[in-house]
Amino acid sequence: MPEQQINENNEPDRGRKLLEWKFTEYIKYERTKWWYIILTAIEILIIIYCFTAHNFLFALIAILVGVILIVHSQQQPPELDCHIFEDGIKVGNKFYEWDNIKSFRIVYELPHAKFLYVDLKNILARDFAIPLNDQNPLQVREVLKKYLTEDLTRPYENINERINRWLKL
Repeated sequence: MPEQQINENNEPDRGRKLLEWKFTEYIKYERTKWWYIILTAIEILIIIYCFTAHNFLFALIAILVGVILIVHSQQQPPELDCHIFEDGIKVGNKFYEWDNIKSFRIVYELPHAKFLYVDLKNILARDFAIPLNDQNPLQVREVLKKYLTEDLTRPYENINERINRWLKL
């Protein structure tokens, strides 16, 4: 691998910046009073079942999950930057070189889904989705096709994204 130049920000030179945009780390859904009532009812039913089954550890886990969901819903998601360089993609503080990325796909199903999915070659590393927000998906596609192969076999969003949106998690 060639030696990288260091720019004025004490960061390795990644080549020319081709695209950039900001996005939130996760989608914060608007939850109604009924969402919290249903969550509380489910929690109570699970805890009652756990005590009748003498499964106190699961009851503790259920309580912790409920508390985590409530605390998490009160926080604002952090904002991240996405930069596409000539040498790879930088998401937040992580940089992915083109050699480490297997493929990409863009899912554009308005009004719900407008994501760039990046599939990594390393099976131990987690593939990830980047919301495109106001970024033109055709422009992102044209830039990425110069460096990566496009996966056209899955033109839909991941099932976990759909479940999260449906449950407002």
